[in-house]
Amino acid sequence: MPSVITLADGALQDQPGLAAWLDPADDSRIGKRDISISLTDDAGTALFLTWSVRNAFPTKLAAPDFDASSNEVAIEEVSLSAGRFSLGWH
Repeated sequence: MPSVITLADGALQDQPGLAAWLDPADDSRIGKRDISISLTDDAGTALFLTWSVRNAFPTKLAAPDFDASSNEVAIEEVSLSAGRFSLGWH
């Protein structure tokens, strides 16, 4: 049974590979991939954990609603179905 991994972030910046993978205009790029997900400090300089995910496949993308009259943080979410994963501590 596949696992479901949900990634949420205030903004996914400078991730051209992720954007290309999730681009619905190019169905040929959407497929299962082996990926790594890393947890770092806020500056992105200290690496704490890395999840190695096998056969990840995007199943849901929740883009923010940009409402100029709201003070809410724009949250993006990506859900992935994964065949299996392992965790590495640094």
